[in-house]
Amino acid sequence: MAIFEYSARANPTQVNEGRIEAESVVSAARRLRAQGLYPVRVEPRLRDGHRLAWLGKRWRLGKVGLATLAEFTEQLADLLEAGIPLERALRLHAQHVSKAALKTSLDSLIESVCAGKSLAEAMSAWPKVFPQTYVSMVKVGEEAGLLAEMLRRLAKSLDEEHQLRGKLKAAMVYPLFLVCIGLGTVLVLMMWVIPKFGSFFESLDQQLPLPTQIVIGLSSALGKAAPLVAVGVILAILLVTRLLRLEAVKLRCDRFSLRLPVMGGLILKFQLARLMRTLGLLLSHGVNMLGALRITADTLSNKFIAQELISVAERMAKGGTLHESFASSQAFPASVVGLVAMGQESGNLPQMLIRVSQQYEQQTERHIRTLTGMIEPAMILVMGGIIGFVVVSMLMPVFRASALVR
Repeated sequence: MAIFEYSARANPTQVNEGRIEAESVVSAARRLRAQGLYPVRVEPRLRDGHRLAWLGKRWRLGKVGLATLAEFTEQLADLLEAGIPLERALRLHAQHVSKAALKTSLDSLIESVCAGKSLAEAMSAWPKVFPQTYVSMVKVGEEAGLLAEMLRRLAKSLDEEHQLRGKLKAAMVYPLFLVCIGLGTVLVLMMWVIPKFGSFFESLDQQLPLPTQIVIGLSSALGKAAPLVAVGVILAILLVTRLLRLEAVKLRCDRFSLRLPVMGGLILKFQLARLMRTLGLLLSHGVNMLGALRITADTLSNKFIAQELISVAERMAKGGTLHESFASSQAFPASVVGLVAMGQESGNLPQMLIRVSQQYEQQTERHIRTLTGMIEPAMILVMGGIIGFVVVSMLMPVFRASALVR
């Protein structure tokens, strides 16, 4: 038996709080109902140390991938549309979940729903599993009595975003593979092959060509300083990681990334696609404009664009229109401002935003294909040139020695 803290309504105006002994949250909720109380909150009573350990364990479970979350959302919508009650639908899904984070969160959702909480309120306790946008959309669906339909749309949106991210990652796999193979080959040559050639060339007692001297010098320096280089690289990675956690540094880096010659346009289109899709989805289901802007800002990975979106919300709160607020920002192209203005004038803003997001997703895919077509041959030329320079530098003294023998 465990002790649970609860808040329960005795009538519409009276809320009782206290503690109750039971085997589980569900048992505690049932005992409260038997006493004529409607449970609002039922949580295990933990000591501070145990509570911190429990919270730490929950946060160590990690995030749930978009594909997993989309699959869960789709299946939950199917169960609800089939007429299965929410609690039963969650239990059925929890029996077949293998990912630890989702399994643990589902168990918590079941207990919270049994204790009288709404699904959105229960999900808000797991921000690493259910993002704020997701929770807000579920709340809108519950309040409108259209939870199954909302979950269906959420699943479609998550699946589209997962596919877009997958295409971006797939486009970068081959170039990164070429870089790793090339750098690995150069490292093997410089650390183990070149030193043996250096010993051989010393025995020839002749003046080495300048390229050969450069390669042998770099190989010797790398061999002597390898431990320091390794430590330096690790420290640099740790330092950069720590700096990127600082809000000011992350903001500057994200702003600079948008100005990069090739990648900047891709990053901007990807962020705008996500912004427009999320904002359109929220507005189409009754979320007010200011709330939708702030929720959408939390979903963006680029902090500069997120900050500009918050500024748009602040300007609107002071009486500005949406397209004027967008026009005052440095982050949004004139085409976006024009489309937002047309959406407002036509009274069809949510649908316009969703169409714009689809256009940006298509542009992002084309940009990815173009970028991949440029990067692959460039990487082959660069890495081939480096390896070729090293090999030719080592062969030059051999060819010179052969010529002298003849």
